Amino acid sequence: MVHKMGIYMLIKNIKRINYIIGFTISLLVLYQPIEQDIRNFLNEKKRIEHEQFINSFLQRDTLSFKESKKLAKEIRPDLKGTHDFLMTYDPNTGTIPTERILDALNIAEQKRTSWAYANRMTEVNWSERGPNTVGGRTRALLIDPNDSTKKKLWAAGVSGGLWYTTDITLATPTWTLVDGTWGNLAVCSIASDPNDANIMYVGTGERMGIFSTASRGLGMWKTTDSGSTWTHLTSTEGFNYVTDIIVRDESGSSVVYAGVGGHYYEGQWHGSANTGLWRSTDGGSTWTQVMDMTSGSTPYEIMDLDLGSHGNVDFTVTIDGSSKYAINGSSQATLTVSKGSTYTFNQTDTSNGTHSIGFSTTSDGTHGGGTAYTSGVTTNGGSSGSDLITTLVVPQDASSTLYYYCTTHSGMGGPINVNPGNRIWAGSRTNVYGDGGGDIFYSDDGVTWTKVSLGGFIGTMNRTILSVAPSDPNTVYSMIVDSNSRKVGWITKTTDGGANWTVYTAGTTDPFPVDANGNVLGDANGQAGYDLSFGIDPNNPNTVFAGELDIFKTTDSGASWTQVTNSGGSQFANMHVDQHNIKFIDSNAIIFSNDGGVYYTTDAGATVNERNTGYNVSQFYSVALHPDAGSEYVLGGTQDNGTWTISGTGIQSGSHKVGGDGAFTHIDQVDPNYQFTATTYNNIYRSTNGGTNWSLYANHEDGAGDDTGFFINPSTIDGPNKAFYSAVDASTILRLNSYTTLADKTLMNVSLGSTASAFKVSPHTNGVLFVGTSAGRVFKITDAHTSTYTATEISGSGMSGYVSSIDIGENDNQILIAISNYGVSSVWETVGGGGANGWIDIEGDLPDMPIRWGLYNKSNFNQVIVATELGTWVSDDVSTSSPTWNPSNDGLANVRTDMLVGRTADGAMAAGTHGRGMFYSTGFTSTAPLNAAFTPDKTSGIFPLTVQFTDRSTGSPTSWSWDFGDSSTSSDQSPSHIYTAAGQYDVALTISDGTNSDTTTKNNIIWATAQQDTLWEEGFETNPYGWADGRRDVHAFSTVNANNDAEEWSWWYYTAGYGAADGSHWMAGLGMGGTLGDADDWLISPELWLRAGTDNILSFYTRMHDGSVTEIYDVLLSPTGGTDITDFTVTLANVEDTAGAWTQQTYNLSQWAGSNVRVAIHMKTTNQFYAFFDNFTLTAGELSTDGAPLAPSGLSAEPELVYDAGTDSWNASDDGVAVFWNRNGESDLASYNVYNSQTDDFTADNSTLLGQGTMGNINSEHFYASPSTSPWPDTTFVFIQTFGVDSLLHDNLSQGEKWYYKVGAVDNDGNETISSQVSYVLDSTSPTAGTFTINDLHDSEYLRSTSDVVITVDGWSDNVGIAYYYMGIGTSDQDLEADVVFYQNVGLTNLTLTGLTLDDYTKYYLKVAVFDESGNNSDAVINGFTTYTAMLGDYDSDWDVDVEDLNSLVNAWPSVDIGPATGTAPYLVPTLDGNADIYDISAFTRNWQWTKAQGRTIESEEDIELNPIDFPVELSGNQIKITLPDNITAGRFEIANNENVYQFTLNNTNENMILLQNEDATNQLYEVEFGRLSKDQKELYIYIEGNTPVSTLQMNYQLFSKDGMAGNGMMQLGNPDAFKLYQNYPNPFNSQTTIKYDIPSLMVNIVPVEIYIYNTVGKLVRKIDEGDKAVGIHTVMWDGKNDGGGDVSSGVYFYQLRTKVDGQSNYNKTMKMVLVR
Repeated sequence: MVHKMGIYMLIKNIKRINYIIGFTISLLVLYQPIEQDIRNFLNEKKRIEHEQFINSFLQRDTLSFKESKKLAKEIRPDLKGTHDFLMTYDPNTGTIPTERILDALNIAEQKRTSWAYANRMTEVNWSERGPNTVGGRTRALLIDPNDSTKKKLWAAGVSGGLWYTTDITLATPTWTLVDGTWGNLAVCSIASDPNDANIMYVGTGERMGIFSTASRGLGMWKTTDSGSTWTHLTSTEGFNYVTDIIVRDESGSSVVYAGVGGHYYEGQWHGSANTGLWRSTDGGSTWTQVMDMTSGSTPYEIMDLDLGSHGNVDFTVTIDGSSKYAINGSSQATLTVSKGSTYTFNQTDTSNGTHSIGFSTTSDGTHGGGTAYTSGVTTNGGSSGSDLITTLVVPQDASSTLYYYCTTHSGMGGPINVNPGNRIWAGSRTNVYGDGGGDIFYSDDGVTWTKVSLGGFIGTMNRTILSVAPSDPNTVYSMIVDSNSRKVGWITKTTDGGANWTVYTAGTTDPFPVDANGNVLGDANGQAGYDLSFGIDPNNPNTVFAGELDIFKTTDSGASWTQVTNSGGSQFANMHVDQHNIKFIDSNAIIFSNDGGVYYTTDAGATVNERNTGYNVSQFYSVALHPDAGSEYVLGGTQDNGTWTISGTGIQSGSHKVGGDGAFTHIDQVDPNYQFTATTYNNIYRSTNGGTNWSLYANHEDGAGDDTGFFINPSTIDGPNKAFYSAVDASTILRLNSYTTLADKTLMNVSLGSTASAFKVSPHTNGVLFVGTSAGRVFKITDAHTSTYTATEISGSGMSGYVSSIDIGENDNQILIAISNYGVSSVWETVGGGGANGWIDIEGDLPDMPIRWGLYNKSNFNQVIVATELGTWVSDDVSTSSPTWNPSNDGLANVRTDMLVGRTADGAMAAGTHGRGMFYSTGFTSTAPLNAAFTPDKTSGIFPLTVQFTDRSTGSPTSWSWDFGDSSTSSDQSPSHIYTAAGQYDVALTISDGTNSDTTTKNNIIWATAQQDTLWEEGFETNPYGWADGRRDVHAFSTVNANNDAEEWSWWYYTAGYGAADGSHWMAGLGMGGTLGDADDWLISPELWLRAGTDNILSFYTRMHDGSVTEIYDVLLSPTGGTDITDFTVTLANVEDTAGAWTQQTYNLSQWAGSNVRVAIHMKTTNQFYAFFDNFTLTAGELSTDGAPLAPSGLSAEPELVYDAGTDSWNASDDGVAVFWNRNGESDLASYNVYNSQTDDFTADNSTLLGQGTMGNINSEHFYASPSTSPWPDTTFVFIQTFGVDSLLHDNLSQGEKWYYKVGAVDNDGNETISSQVSYVLDSTSPTAGTFTINDLHDSEYLRSTSDVVITVDGWSDNVGIAYYYMGIGTSDQDLEADVVFYQNVGLTNLTLTGLTLDDYTKYYLKVAVFDESGNNSDAVINGFTTYTAMLGDYDSDWDVDVEDLNSLVNAWPSVDIGPATGTAPYLVPTLDGNADIYDISAFTRNWQWTKAQGRTIESEEDIELNPIDFPVELSGNQIKITLPDNITAGRFEIANNENVYQFTLNNTNENMILLQNEDATNQLYEVEFGRLSKDQKELYIYIEGNTPVSTLQMNYQLFSKDGMAGNGMMQLGNPDAFKLYQNYPNPFNSQTTIKYDIPSLMVNIVPVEIYIYNTVGKLVRKIDEGDKAVGIHTVMWDGKNDGGGDVSSGVYFYQLRTKVDGQSNYNKTMKMVLVR
């Protein structure tokens, strides 16, 4: 058997080959410059890119989607937002351009006042259905300041607009919608003006957090008439996420503050430029950013704002045991009061006697010589103290400090700090840059802000929400979210205006609001990045309500907590989960808002009742309608509120059926007993009794146990066949078979390109299912309910985006598609069954906004209704060339509408809105007037061309008159007409109803082509895989053996026993004989030039072994013409072939008309046997037989190739140019004229005619010298081979000449069309290489960029002239191998590679060569460089590693990964291991040591700006002990070492601290830098070797907190110069105390030390022998025990220090201490 034969060359003495041609091949064969015009297939490219993005997006292993799908529902409020991002983002910008909604709204308003709207032929009237007791997500609440009863409430549904009720206390309050438009913008904040209650502000934008896409807003709106009218503050349009608003009275002026967030999603920034706290002093016209930056130099994102109020605080005054005033039990307490607030000092305790309290501006009042302060002071009651009450109303002009004192006795009182009464508080969340989360700020002037210190770092914080007690502005609570757990991790409290804070920590012994399962605020999984609420009793600062999943409260200021609500439980009040806001009417009447709407309690939470009746802001994803005419039974699924049914007329309360989220719903239109809903993904519920009872029916997960499909997953049902279909992934559809029984599922394998996004079962043909995808493809699946289903793609070439719905018109060929992305054509229709050129864009004048659903009017298929972001819109006639659309929202708001459903029986419809519930309509209400309209099923093809015309006229015509433009007519309503001649035809239709008539004409709508021209064919008769000796042959196929096995595609002769197709001799084949394993082999066509503007058909023949073996292969297409197997992104067919005889296959490539493509056969059979392919043919419709032919395409000029017999090779000549072009295959083509000139842009005429080019058909002769050795049946035969490219040789030229060429195509009538121009310089001399330098290298090797490389060149030249530079980057230094990136055509001046994505810390080689105009290239010059953009550990990017970087490292720990690392500092190369460990510290230390080795410039003391802070440092003998403040995370100590006399060492045993030391002998100093990995490690010890210092040491310090520099300064350290005994601490003490003493430097090195402890009668109770002590500061602890080990009793004790020098008692000192048991 012969199957891999080589073929002898054509006659070898042929000198020149000028008919085997192709496109440009540079002599640099590895880098062929391929120029392609991609404009004609841009749509397909865009769709492929869209598919790649979507599939990557859904599969990425990050918490942004894939992993978050595994989390419980409570933690993922944003996953539908992620789904919505894919549905609506503009593919051109990567963002959701919410601002276009305002443009759409303006268009809608203009249309409502237009003539076209007044004369519209139809509309749809809607009636609201509810459910009217179900609210939706509500984040903004405001008690109307104009209502003294506090009953009027404003509430904003996140997607339902702004509402108010005049009496929230009613069981069924009446709600009024103010403006539903805001429902598209997510109203999340609202505030009123304290100086003018008629002025209010609302803020838009839903900042969700953690994984979220977020819902962009458009800033703020303002009303000046109590909400009657609202104005958009255009100054805030860039405020995409207004998180909170507050209006503050500042000396009679109203100043507005707005917290604004930003977001980053999928490579795009949203509002990040405006993140921060903004202040406006002119009512929102202009704004100023007032908050400082974070330590990362990024703006703080302020999430919560609150104001201190004018409170009323009671103090109880008593006398303590030391005859001092005790305020609320605290002796001589420092009080904090606020201006404008009232403070009552109650002295009714009779022990006070006549010690009436007074106030003064000086300490100890009048006793200290001060003047009594009487402003705002009132004293009531008897002098005996039995009724003594003093009231202080703090005036606005009070000084910052007052004092309280006894008017009778001195020394009893204490200080009072006076704060402004309306201090503004702010809480931050982690901003879009990852900085600044969990902080608390306050300001007294709104401009200067103070960040609160909570007494040391408490963890990694994400978000802070806070509340100021209305009755005491100095009492403030906050809840801080832990970034790791995403739950509330800390609750903090201050009672003195922020001076001191108490911190309660979750998971410790601290009291904390947890449920019975230990979940903080009922939250099991962590969603506090979004859900949080906080409120304080207006009359009692000790009573606080806090919410996350559920509500909890404390009545004792946080000492204990009790649960108030949960969802569905009996132990607590029943209320929806996911809390957002709390407002108080009084201590018992409280309003809550959450994802379920608005709730109210009158008994402080003992019972809670919903207040949602009429507050219809429920967010419906889906609706389904009962099939019976007249029935108003509707089934729908909602966001977070489950699935509901509504029956009966008017607004109904509805019936809740299934909990969680409610996704797509369906009612069997044949047997409505069967109804379906889903929660999320493929979690499917079924009812078999008409919706009465429901149960989980199916839950489809993938092999890893993960959810499948989208969050709200598209699905449909086929009632007649009882099949359920839903999305799974880009290649799978879930089918539940025979859903009347137990779930039996089938996974349908369909190559969709991306996950299915829309389904529609044909109402006309059994088993036909239409499927749309999330990237804009459409498929028709026949026999979908069976195992023999067949899928056919019917996509339109211009369609891209998320297909949100499909509807079927009068028959299966009439299809309506809606696409929901911004920035794309959003509504499409076909009446011919679809296909590449079969769709019409009918978007018309619809605004640019998401279109989520579309339906035909089943009584008039010209009319369509679509669901939009602004309600529903209707077109009277989509058959016009540019349809007109009008809003049709009578009874329906300008609210996002997610789904429409229609009923066949009576035309009724239902709509599911995302923010206003469900609506019902009886359908299209008016009859259209007489209007002629039609649509053909096709607009082009080969004559005889049969066109089916569909009448779409309205108005009840009785007669039809057609004019087909070819002298033919018809009076049929929807005729079929055959065009028998080529041409373009106008078609006109006139209709009449007996009284009136109407005519429509569509010009040039039909184009009949003469015939199918053959553009290319390959019969494998002459060298189909290319020449082996180097001559051009790009018409050849190529092959790829992807798995590198023993077999691959080859050239088979028919004597193999199979016989080639169509009587030929050779064929392409793959044959493993079933023994060599599995196939993974590719047969790739040459580049195919598809004819623009017409159909392009590819056909070929296939034959398998003998019918007994099934061969599996794909037919694929590369829309870019690329040859890599990854370029074949389009699947034309998945084939399982058993045919043992030659069978023709045909594929329509018209979708890519006008572009250059390739086709591949990918064999993938397991145990592959034999498969053969032959006679590939590409044909295209002839566009016209009249006039000039099409111009040649693919024109190029290249060197002539000459055969060298000595080397048996083909080489470029030095005197000839070959001109090539691609013919268009027209049958009327007679010849090609080639014109040339040495003048640019010359005229092609007889004076410039070079000659006639060859035609593409080549007669290939095959013969042998000896017939006996020939495998063919005859010795000579001829086969026609159409290469599809033609040529002409221009010979006998001189070096250096530049020629311009044009080619004219001439038909048989002498008509000629001239091509564009190409040029060529005849130059066989290569350029001369010079040198180049890579700019900006450091240390001659390192480039600090991974995106840009700039070079300077010198010495490059060419005899004719350099045309361009080649620049490439590779990972090896071999020639011009550029496996990273290369640029073929770099200009002569801008020698820069930009936009690179090089790996950091990597060695690369830059290769440069030059080319002249003839394509000759110089030798390559190669220089190496290493990318190194940042030192390891250099967090502030200043190219050193110092204490600032150490501070960054420890604050990021353990989220640190810079090691292990190899190499030499500073150019260490990391091999990251994902762990924070010793390797990371080692890498940091090495670069730190390198930094120190570079030396530094010592600043003079005058140049150092000091910010000293207090902390203990002790030099004791030879040891320096440093006790670090709690909030310090890193720092640096520098000790002067004059003459380098001391040697210093560190205590390096501490595992929780990074310690780095450096002896700087040059500058005579010793440096220590430290980083704390734990707040528990506070002490740092430095040891001095040798003798004890006899003089003071100067130590400089720099200390850092997580927020940056905390302080710096200088201090003098010295050993004591005298004996000293200090006061013990603590004192008084409970069980143990510390005694501290100094030993000075003496003549002797050590002295004995003893501590004696006596009671008050002088009895020794304890002797502590300290032994010998050296110079220094020492401490000893007494545990409250006597020498016998027994506990001594409470009381006063004396402790005495005794020392002896030279045996004499030289020093003793006695002090007093108090023990309190």
